[in-house]
Amino acid sequence: MNDRDIFDEDYDKLTQQDVFDDWSNYQQPNYTQQPVKRPWRIVFTCIALVLCIALGWILAVITQSSDTDDSRKEILNQVFDKMDYNFYSEITDEEWEYAVEMAGTALMQYAGDQYSFLMSPQTYYDYINNVSNTVTAASNMNELFGMSYSMETSGMLISAVSVDSACYGNIYAGDLIVKMTDIQEYQPILDANKNYQTEADGSLLVQRNDNGEPILKNSIYTGGLLLEGATSTQVGAYLQLVYSATFHVLRDGEILEIDLARNSIGIPYDASTVANSTKRYDFAYVEYYFSEDVNNISTPTVKNNASATDTYTERALENLPSNVGYVHLKEFSNNGKTNCALEFVKTMLLFKQSNLEYLILDLKGNPGGEVGLTVTIAGLLINADNLTANQKLDVTNSKGDLLITKLVDRNGNDTTYFEKSSYADYFPQTTENGKKHIIIWTDGGSASASELLTGTLLDYQTAVQMGTGTYGKGIAQTIQPLKIEGTVTNIYGGTETYPWAAYYTFAKYFSPLGTNIHGSGYTPQTGYTAYDYKTLWTYAQSYING
Repeated sequence: MNDRDIFDEDYDKLTQQDVFDDWSNYQQPNYTQQPVKRPWRIVFTCIALVLCIALGWILAVITQSSDTDDSRKEILNQVFDKMDYNFYSEITDEEWEYAVEMAGTALMQYAGDQYSFLMSPQTYYDYINNVSNTVTAASNMNELFGMSYSMETSGMLISAVSVDSACYGNIYAGDLIVKMTDIQEYQPILDANKNYQTEADGSLLVQRNDNGEPILKNSIYTGGLLLEGATSTQVGAYLQLVYSATFHVLRDGEILEIDLARNSIGIPYDASTVANSTKRYDFAYVEYYFSEDVNNISTPTVKNNASATDTYTERALENLPSNVGYVHLKEFSNNGKTNCALEFVKTMLLFKQSNLEYLILDLKGNPGGEVGLTVTIAGLLINADNLTANQKLDVTNSKGDLLITKLVDRNGNDTTYFEKSSYADYFPQTTENGKKHIIIWTDGGSASASELLTGTLLDYQTAVQMGTGTYGKGIAQTIQPLKIEGTVTNIYGGTETYPWAAYYTFAKYFSPLGTNIHGSGYTPQTGYTAYDYKTLWTYAQSYING
């Protein structure tokens, strides 16, 4: 793994361990929650621990300090000793590992790096081996509500909804879920002590029939489960038990009651419904629509039955001009089986075969990802034709490749990323009235690697930006294994040793012409600001036809 490849803060994709507690009894007196595998005292252990072994591991790795008498480390050592020898009860190895992971994370974040995390050997192993993608549990990709949220004082504030999920068209970003009623729960798997059984990532294991379908509890809790004042951990733990419910949603000053059941994400696909089945790829990271026969999105006639809408309608693609292709990049990532760059190259081949002239590149909501993948994609979308002679010299290496980005660390050391331009393979060599053949759509959720790509295309003047300003994250993160190992459970059920790892910010990144947008982002020029897809299509049509 390239340890300089990570740009986004999206640590939620790493294994997140939810701790079950007695919160599910809140407003639900008939429901009996079983004991927790991790006792509540671990929380107090974590708090007391701004702690120990995080000590030399984090400070030495990040600051590369050789001062073994550093008082900061000594404080942590002494805190560790107090908890290890003087705490009123013995702390288990499992609890210590979890506490160290949480305390190391707090140490880095409170020291100033809000994007940093300490990864235990198991967390690091699961991340490297994409274990979270292989888990069979109530939270796996085959059974989702499809919503991301944060907990506010009054309830669950929805930040995003997954395309073609059960929530798609039912729940929207900005909705506030204040209550749940008519709750149908999974039947969890319990051990001999009636504790919940979970996978390594904390996902709940549930009983299933011979067809793999979940077995649900016979009773339905009809009372109201209020979400006011609940924490993310509490809600995340309990939601793993919930198969279906009526969600009470505050939207535009009104409370709506919306019935939702978990469902698979994606759309059923019958090759007979597409003129040329080889032109339809069910990608993980790239959505495209070039024509009725060449696309991989849901439409009014082909969609997930659990969804209340479809992508064609939500993106207002009825406004797509005949000479324009639409591509939405979800994130710059890989899952071990495929990656966004491979998918994007295939998509651009379809773009070329469709004889299209303009490309809408939708980066709305794209949080970022890996720099190597971003660099590969950028090479397809840039050339140096619009630069001055001096600019061309600055951005071209001895091989004729073009500069995509430069990463600069605290000492001024830089790492440069170049890529061969293949723009001419996909776009006409001449432009009409100086028009760009690429239109980028962005919003406040377009961050990090999305901004790197946006800035690269703007510097090379091969694209015009529309939408709203980007997030403004001009720094890069890396994962660096540490020199301390632990025992992990591998994907085969055996054990092996694996290192702890630090995920931290190590450099700023700059656009090809030297711009760093940390804290500011990229903003569309006057006249191209738009918040919704219909307005974006109006601007795009005006630009192309004007």
